Amino acid sequence: MRVKSDSSAALGMTQRQGLGQTRHVETRYLCAQEKVQRKALTLEKVGTSQNVSDTCAKRLPDVAVDEHLRTMIPKFTEGRAQGAKQLV
Repeated sequence: MRVKSDSSAALGMTQRQGLGQTRHVETRYLCAQEKVQRKALTLEKVGTSQNVSDTCAKRLPDVAVDEHLRTMIPKFTEGRAQGAKQLV
């Protein structure tokens, strides 16, 4: 299985063994470390230029937002949704 993440902290935790200096982590979440060591799980770093979710999470230049929107293939329509409440 391949997991992509933009969190350097999450990627770093899975590359080491045990908690180390980390605090407030439940030991059940350390199963990811075990799966990485057994090569059942592969983690990859995703940068802002490929991370579509960054469009909603951080301020990006207009060019980057336009590029992300093109990859999501949004469909723009006019009018109200059929399920929307009627205005009085």
